[in-house]
Amino acid sequence: MQLRGETLFDGYDGATDHRTTWFDTGDLGHLDAGLLYLDGRRSDRVSVNGTNVFVADVEHAAAAEPGVAECVVLPHGASFAVAVVPERGKRVDTARLAARIAADFTVAPETVVEVAHSTVARTASGKPARAHLAARLTEAGLLPPSSAGDEPTEVTAVPGPRP
Repeated sequence: MQLRGETLFDGYDGATDHRTTWFDTGDLGHLDAGLLYLDGRRSDRVSVNGTNVFVADVEHAAAAEPGVAECVVLPHGASFAVAVVPERGKRVDTARLAARIAADFTVAPETVVEVAHSTVARTASGKPARAHLAARLTEAGLLPPSSAGDEPTEVTAVPGPRP
């Protein structure tokens, strides 16, 4: 997402006028019926055995699969899980989706689980509340408990380069 306009600040460097030049927020979003939805940060990632997996890449690839309306990558133990919301009246082949993610990203999710749209909790800015959703799904028995001794995986934001 990029912004510009009369109400924006002069920039981090004190020299850039964002009333006339675009400011790159580092956020990812999409427009739907004229409304802006925030999807996450460009640099959100999970690290699995030293392999960085960019959350947005997995979510966009999964959302392109037949029957998937939305996808949320969740921190889970030393790996990650994937929650998918099916399109209305459809089912998602979770085994096929897990195999595609493993093939495309060289790491497999611990599990792929189908959830209702109302299950996906969001932050005030509209982003999926990943850790909260993972805890809810684990409590409900939809995600397996993390293996003992696993280091928790977190979705981390890596600062981008400064202008």
